[in-house]
Amino acid sequence: MSNHRIDRKFREREILKWREDQNKYNKYTKKYLEQVIDPKTGEIIKAIIPKKDTIVNVIPLAAKEEYEKKKKLEQEIENYRTQGKRKEPFAQVSKGFEMDIIGNYSPAMLSCLVQTIPYMNYTADVTSNSDVIKKGKKPLEQNDLINLWKVSKVTGIKYIKQFIKDGIWEEVSAIKKKGNIKYYRFKHKMVFRGKNQNEFTKKIFLRKLESIISIVLEETEKALYRESTRKVKRFSSLYPLALFAALLTKTHYKTFFLLHNHDDPDLVREGEYVTEILQNPFRKRKFKFLKQYEMWNLYRGNKVKKLKTNEKMELESCLDILVKSNILGRWESGNKKFYLMNPGLIYVSPNKKYDQEWGKVINSLFGLGENIE
Repeated sequence: MSNHRIDRKFREREILKWREDQNKYNKYTKKYLEQVIDPKTGEIIKAIIPKKDTIVNVIPLAAKEEYEKKKKLEQEIENYRTQGKRKEPFAQVSKGFEMDIIGNYSPAMLSCLVQTIPYMNYTADVTSNSDVIKKGKKPLEQNDLINLWKVSKVTGIKYIKQFIKDGIWEEVSAIKKKGNIKYYRFKHKMVFRGKNQNEFTKKIFLRKLESIISIVLEETEKALYRESTRKVKRFSSLYPLALFAALLTKTHYKTFFLLHNHDDPDLVREGEYVTEILQNPFRKRKFKFLKQYEMWNLYRGNKVKKLKTNEKMELESCLDILVKSNILGRWESGNKKFYLMNPGLIYVSPNKKYDQEWGKVINSLFGLGENIE
C-alpha cells in the first residue's frame, strides 16, 4: 500500500474523529458549528457560525476566541447603552452647533430650526428620498415648513436656504404627480440622529421636546398678548426656543447648571457631593454661572456687559416661559437665581451619574418623580 493511500486514510480518520467530537460539542453548547477542511492537507482552516438572523459569518478558526471576545465587548457596549432609563429617540447637538450657529443666527431663525428638530430624520452618508423631515408619516415640503413656523414665504425660503448653506440640511427632490417636490433632511452635522463621531454631545429627547414646544409657543402667545395691552410696551417679540437652544450648549453634564465652564471635569470629582460643594464658598466660586447679560449675548448674538430695561424684560420673559414649560429650573441661593436644564429633556450620557442628594433636589425641581441615573 502506497504512502499516499495511508496518508489519505489517516486524514479521513482524523476528519471523522473531529466530526464526532464536534457533534458532541454542538449538542452540549446547542450551537451549530461546521468546519471547512482543506481537501489537500486535511487542515481545519475555518469556522462557520450562523447567527440568530441566519446571516453566516466565516472566520478563521484561530480567530474564534477573538471573535467571542469581540461579541462579549459588543454586548457590554449594548448593555451600557440600554441599561439606563433613557431609551426614547433622541437627537444630538455637536460642538459645531455652539461654535457656528449660536450667536450667528437671529432668534427668529434659530427658533424655527428648533421647531423642526422633533421631526428630523436619521442622518447617514446615503441620502434617501424617504428619509426626510416628517411630521408623523407626512414629509414636510417648503410650504409645510413655512406653515409650521408661521412666517412669510419670503422669510421661510430665506431660512431654508441658510440651513442648506450652513450644512445643517440638504435638499431632496422627489417626483410626484403635481411635479418635482423638494423635501429636506438633516445632515450628519450640528444636529443629527445617528452614530456619534467620538465627541461629547448634548442629547435631546425628541418626544419630550415636541410636547414642550407646543407649551412654549402657547405661553409665548400669552406673554405677547399681555404685553400688547400695556400702554408702554417693553418688547415686541419673544423667542424662548432660541434661548433654550443657546443655553443647552452651556449645560454642565453632572449638575445640569448653566455654566461657562460646563465642560470642566474637575468641577465635581468622582465621589463628591454637589450639595456639599455648593455649601463650600471656595469650591462654589469655581462654578461660573451664566449671568443675565451673558445669556442675552448668546440669545441675541450681542456683546454687551449691561442690559437695557427692555432687553432685561425680554430675557426675563423668555426665562419665565422656559421655567413654566419645565425646560429650565430656577434654583435660588440668597438673593441670587441660578438656572438648571431639565435632565428629563437634555443629557450627555445615559449613565453619567450624580449623587443621590443632588438627585433629590433635581427631581423635586422638575417633578421627575425618581432619580435620573
